[in-house]
Formats: sequence, C-alpha cells, structure tokens
Amino acid sequence: MKNLNARVEKPGAEKFSSAKMFGKCLLDAMHTYDDFYLFSPDETTSNKLDAVFEDFDRAWQLPIKEWDKNLAKDGRVIEMLSENTLFAVQAGHILSGGKGAFTSYEAFLPIITSQLAQYMKFLKQNDETDWRPD
Repeated sequence: MKNLNARVEKPGAEKFSSAKMFGKCLLDAMHTYDDFYLFSPDETTSNKLDAVFEDFDRAWQLPIKEWDKNLAKDGRVIEMLSENTLFAVQAGHILSGGKGAFTSYEAFLPIITSQLAQYMKFLKQNDETDWRPD
C-alpha cells in the first residue's frame, strides 16, 4: 500500500493520536484500492477516523441538503447504527471480491467478534462444500 498520509516523521518524539493516524491509514487504503470501503457502525468523525473525509464521502441515497457534509451517492464510507446489517453488507462486499475495513469500539467489540467467528465458520464450510463455482 502506498503511504500517502500515514507518516510519523520522528517516531517516539512526535505526539499524535493513534486513532487519527489509523484514519490516515484508512485514507491511504481507499486511495490504493478503488474497491476499498470503510464500514462503520458508529460515527466515523467522533471516532477520530475523519481523515477519510479529506477525499471520500459517506454513501447516502436520500436527498442531500446544502448543510450536509461528506455525503454522496457514490460514497465509500458506509455508516449504519446496526452492527448486524452492516456486517452482512461488508461480508457481501468482500464475498464479491471487494476490500474493506470494519471499525468498532470496546462496547460493541463482543458483537463484532461473535459475527466474525460465525463468518469464519461459514468460510470453512464454504471450502468444504460444493455449492457454487469457485
């Protein structure tokens, strides 16, 4: 991956937010891969990952008002306050060949890790069962 934004010039000497740096890494990934989407069950900006909004927007299909920020019909940040639905959307995106990241925080990580464990079981069964072409 190209290192476009995520750079610490003096490791150990500079002070920076690890969350802000991770946001820059996500921005780099979005620039590197046209099919990279960020899936967030919480507000991306409040989680300090808002560097992605330097060049990308939230996906939004309703009318966009003049005061709305970072919304576009072709946005690549998918925010939805439903971990179950969002995880399913990301799984479909990845199963169709896309790339992405799913963010969360401490309170919801047990939900996400449970979903991830179920998804890994699905992938294992997928490898063992002939139900569709490779």
